[in-house]
Amino acid sequence: MKDSFPPHKRTFRRSIVVFISAALASISCVNSTPAPYPSFSRTFEAIGSSLSPTWHRQDIGAIFAADEAGTLYGLQDFGETLAAYSVWTGDQLWSISVPHDYRGIRSIVASEQAVVTATTVSLAAYKPADGSWLWATPLGTGHVSIVLQLEGDTVRVYYGDDLIEVAIESGKILNRYTRPDLIWLVDNIQIDRVSAAKGMIGTDLRTGRELWTTQELAFYRNEGQPAPLVDKSLLIVPAGDASVCAFDIQNGLYRWCRPEAYVSNVVLSPSGQSISAIRGDFALVGLSLEGGDPVIDVSFLPAELPPSMQHSLYGYTIISVQGQLVVQFGDSGDVFAFTRAEVPSQATPLK
Repeated sequence: MKDSFPPHKRTFRRSIVVFISAALASISCVNSTPAPYPSFSRTFEAIGSSLSPTWHRQDIGAIFAADEAGTLYGLQDFGETLAAYSVWTGDQLWSISVPHDYRGIRSIVASEQAVVTATTVSLAAYKPADGSWLWATPLGTGHVSIVLQLEGDTVRVYYGDDLIEVAIESGKILNRYTRPDLIWLVDNIQIDRVSAAKGMIGTDLRTGRELWTTQELAFYRNEGQPAPLVDKSLLIVPAGDASVCAFDIQNGLYRWCRPEAYVSNVVLSPSGQSISAIRGDFALVGLSLEGGDPVIDVSFLPAELPPSMQHSLYGYTIISVQGQLVVQFGDSGDVFAFTRAEVPSQATPLK
C-alpha cells in the first residue's frame, strides 16, 4: 500500500492478516508464553539509566495486568492457574485454579474492584484480595478477536464487530452495539474507520458532534495490546510494521511515528514524561511524549535470540504501576522490576 502517515512517511507494508499475525507474536498475548522456558537467562546492563533494579525472578509464570494498588496478575501452568504477585518483591500473594469453562484466557484487566479475564466466549471476575469468585458473563460463540479496555467502572469488550460494555462490579452487560467500523472508544470520543484502511472520523459521544474527519491511515485494534491514553489527548497506537505512533484524539492527526519495530506493549513510564517499550533488539526504550525522541534506559542481553528459537513465538510485556516498571520476557521467563530514581534521567540518546 502506498499511503503513508504524513508527515512522517510511515508506510504500511503488510496486509491486515499478516500484521495481526505478527502482532500476536510480538505483544503480550496470554497464549504465546512458551513452557517449559528455554534454558537461558537474560541479563541487563544499564546505560546511564535512572532506573534502579528492584527484583528479578524466572519462576513466576506470565504476567499480564496490574491494579493501581500494585498487585500483578498473571497465569501459570499453561493458563490453568491465575496468580497474584507483589510489584515490590515479586512474591506470590495467592493462586487459584481457573475453572475449566473459563480457561483459554486471551486477555486480563484489573482494578481494585475485580480481576477480569476474557476468553473468546465469556468474561470471568475474581476478587483481587484472594482470587475468590465474583461473577461470569457470557459474550458469544467465539471465533472472533477480543480486546479488553478498562475505563472507570466499566470493562469495554471489543468482541469482533460488537462493542460490549460490562459493569466491573456485577458483570452486568450495560450496552451492546454492533460497530463494524469502530476502531477505539476513549474518554467519550469514538474513532471510526471510514474505509478499509484510509480515513477516520472522531465523534464526541456526549454531544453527538463530529469532532474531525481525517485522511490519515487508520490504525488497528490489536488483541493483547489495547491502545493506552497517556495524557488527555495522546493515544499510543500500533503501526503496520510493529512500530508505534502517537495519535491525537482531539484532531485526528498523528504527532509522530517511530521507524523501528517494537516487540512489546507500550506503557506510560514511572516518570510520567515518556512511554516505555521493548525494541526489537530487546532494549528497554523510553520515547518522549512530545516528539517520540528515544533514549535507551536498559539494554538486555542477549540482543538476539539463539538460532533455534528465532522461528518461535514469544510474548514480551511491560507493566508500569506505583512507580515500578516490570518487564517480562516470554522467551526466557525472566521478569525484571525497576524503580525510577527521583533524579532526572541521564539515559543515553539514540543516534
